[in-house]
Amino acid sequence: MYIDSHQYFWESSNSRLEKLSHKNLDSLKKDHLPHDSLVNLVNNSFSSCIATAHISSEEENQYLLDLAHKNEIIAGVIAWIDLTSLTVGQKINAYNPLNVLGFRDSFLRHDSAHYPMSKEVIRGLVLISEYKYPFEVEASPKQFPAVVNLLYLRSRQTFVLNNMGYWPRSSQYLPAWKTMMKALSDLPNVYVKLNGWYKFKLETDLNTADIEEMIGFVIEHFGIKRILYGSDWPYSNLDSSFKEQFKFVHDIVAQHSDEALSFIFQKNIEKVYIKK
Repeated sequence: MYIDSHQYFWESSNSRLEKLSHKNLDSLKKDHLPHDSLVNLVNNSFSSCIATAHISSEEENQYLLDLAHKNEIIAGVIAWIDLTSLTVGQKINAYNPLNVLGFRDSFLRHDSAHYPMSKEVIRGLVLISEYKYPFEVEASPKQFPAVVNLLYLRSRQTFVLNNMGYWPRSSQYLPAWKTMMKALSDLPNVYVKLNGWYKFKLETDLNTADIEEMIGFVIEHFGIKRILYGSDWPYSNLDSSFKEQFKFVHDIVAQHSDEALSFIFQKNIEKVYIKK
């Protein structure tokens, strides 16, 4: 059975929804809760999912932890953390007994290309590594050179690159993406999450063939043991159904081997998040 490593949840009546920003928000303005995802998961051979914080607040973390406590289908939570907070160590320690599987703090919230290499970020990552948590990286194209430097600096810490690294704006930027991703493929502590590709089609000039090429490149250079699958449900519904987008990635991975399916859709996710 597979594990979906990246799902979001919210209630339309909750003020949290007002903090979301997306040009197609109206189509998402309804409840998206574990029981809404359950049918998709079960019908496509998934045993569970991981709830991911997409609002930068401790309220969001607690909301998802409460959902995980009430719904067995949620294996755990990837929580938001403010890396630059002076109390980040205390926060991590407070979450340690709870069902937190990893942390994230989107670099996209900061305009600076050099933000990933700031001393505050590095300090926060050092504290996260002391508790053996993986950290999810979400960065812009202009920040990615700094991300490469950061991940080499922190070469003994586990990182997961969201959105297959970052979103190239069009196929003409794929060579630069490949160069930076290949540089990171030499680091055994760096994993790549196959998520966000629906955004590539909606918010960039990339087409299906480009995305297939990117997934194939990641598999070739990172290998089947350092790649994770995540659906980004329900945002993925903006492009296609859960089944359609799962089949799209599944069929590309299946061209390699049944073993590749087992690692990318289950074993790697268990290794990084659940069996830490």
